[in-house]
Amino acid sequence: MRDPDDPAALEQKLREVVSQTVKMGFDSCMISLKPAADPVDKLLMIVEEGGKRQRVEHMLSPTAGWTISGDGVNVELTGSLCDDAKSGRFASITFEYGCKDVPPPPPLPGPT
Repeated sequence: MRDPDDPAALEQKLREVVSQTVKMGFDSCMISLKPAADPVDKLLMIVEEGGKRQRVEHMLSPTAGWTISGDGVNVELTGSLCDDAKSGRFASITFEYGCKDVPPPPPLPGPT
């Protein structure tokens, strides 16, 4: 296998192919990823609320956030983030997989 000529284009294509969306109606705050995130530190969680997409940091506060298992298979939402997901606050939660050798994309624009 050879290295891609355009890593940014490859990253975008991978995002399109392996991006997974979880819709409203959570019964649990444990989400299984298929395929597993690799590397786990490049996994991004994006929530959509009110028509706006926002990246969610691992720990929003001491009482809310998300964690990923060391093997990259399971994501657990914690605290009020879990409660919000179960209540249907978000239109979607999307996990985007970053490339190993490409830095993460810049933050999404904030509310205007």
